[in-house]
Amino acid sequence: MHIRRITAPLLALLLLAPTLRAEDTVTQPFIGVLLHELTYDLPRPLVIRVAEIDLTEEGISFLVTPGNGDPNGDEPGDPNNETTRQTTLEFLNEQNAQLAINASFFTMGIADTDNVGLVVSRGEHVSPFRGEWTAINIDQHNRPTI
Repeated sequence: MHIRRITAPLLALLLLAPTLRAEDTVTQPFIGVLLHELTYDLPRPLVIRVAEIDLTEEGISFLVTPGNGDPNGDEPGDPNNETTRQTTLEFLNEQNAQLAINASFFTMGIADTDNVGLVVSRGEHVSPFRGEWTAINIDQHNRPTI
């Protein structure tokens, strides 16, 4: 009986799902970059932004927040605080970038922050790999690996 109570609403949601489609607005602000903005009204208002980047397009390159000199060293258990925290907009402006994405995890302590997991910025090893955190790497030839 309990399964029927759960199954009926799920079935109704699946049947209604085609009517709950998102509005997808697509723009191309730069060559090789498409921005999708998906807007949903149900089950609650939601806006999802997706950057679709053509890694084969000439001129496309990537930069992760560079290190700040690792002020605390690399002893085991040391928080490192390898980068200086900034907003995505601050990063965009400082690096004179065209697109910025907040795509890495970090601690929220002081201005200098500890990256959680592997971070390499233009060949500079900023933060060490940690087995429980996966990482995406985009090499100098724009080949992605996980």
